[in-house]
Amino acid sequence: MDLSQLFSIYEKEKKNPNKIEKIPENFYKKSAELIRKYKKLMEKGSLDSEETKKLSIELDNIKSLLKLISDIRLEKILKLAIFEVKENIKVTERNEMSKEEQILFDFITTILKSYYNNIIKSILSGENPSVDKVYEEVLSAFSKKIKSVDKLIVVFRQNLSPIVDPEGKIYGPFNIGDIYIINPTLGKRLIELGVCEESILGKE
Repeated sequence: MDLSQLFSIYEKEKKNPNKIEKIPENFYKKSAELIRKYKKLMEKGSLDSEETKKLSIELDNIKSLLKLISDIRLEKILKLAIFEVKENIKVTERNEMSKEEQILFDFITTILKSYYNNIIKSILSGENPSVDKVYEEVLSAFSKKIKSVDKLIVVFRQNLSPIVDPEGKIYGPFNIGDIYIINPTLGKRLIELGVCEESILGKE
């Protein structure tokens, strides 16, 4: 992944406003790696050097392109989700989305379908809209997804400084009432220490 590739992806997305383009596998992960690479190169050089200034400009351009690409794709994903729910047709464009985007798309369609069935259809039938039903269905779908990826949802009962899980991922800092999705081993240990408790989201 490099600046030229990002620009090419941006041009394709912009050129086809009604079509979500296929992006390279692990696009977002590789983009994050590219930014880390630039930051490390800049740390090694002198702040006033021409090379560091050049890297800084390129990094700004990379971030700008990533933001533009992400925003364009997000708009397309929202439109596709609305279309799928309204027309009750499975859109094939889901295959063109990244893994992260597919998760987002699935959650959005779940929320929209529940809203359409329990709010709009109820109103059109002369019945009272059921907000509680929407909440229950979305909560159930969210909980099932969390369990499938082996994570734990916890609510913090006290403030806590940043911590590192067994996989080396940094979490925090935390404030009282914060809800986090974390490594189950770390979560269970924190629960044992009384720092947090399992959220109702993870118990459904």
